[in-house]
Amino acid sequence: MNDPGTSVQMVSGFSDLQSLVWRWTRQHFQVVLQPPASSQQRGAKLQFQFRYPQTTYESMGQFTLSMKLNGHPLDPQVYKEPGDYLLEREIPAAFFEGNAAALVDFSTDKIGHDKEEQVGLVAIWFKLVPHE
Repeated sequence: MNDPGTSVQMVSGFSDLQSLVWRWTRQHFQVVLQPPASSQQRGAKLQFQFRYPQTTYESMGQFTLSMKLNGHPLDPQVYKEPGDYLLEREIPAAFFEGNAAALVDFSTDKIGHDKEEQVGLVAIWFKLVPHE
């Protein structure tokens, strides 16, 4: 999240860089990720490392994170407690279009507040990795 070269991958829904490492997400946020070379034949795995802070939990409570990759819905995930998480989703080969980058849409069904600002999750990193 702190590499200036990757800021173009964060399409929308992110705060400015915090502590030189992470960014708050908004209720809806999008990233563009380059799929691995084998994704058209073997698919890939989406990974999203994030933190659900206690302070956000106090205003949001349980929430559902929904995702789409190139317009294809992925299974949503419910989070009931604050903490550090690694979300992983298997992505079928059919979801990738040529060698084009993949657009990943995320949304939460609720939004929290921090110092009168609307915030969601602490985004640490996103990746598309090959199947093992």
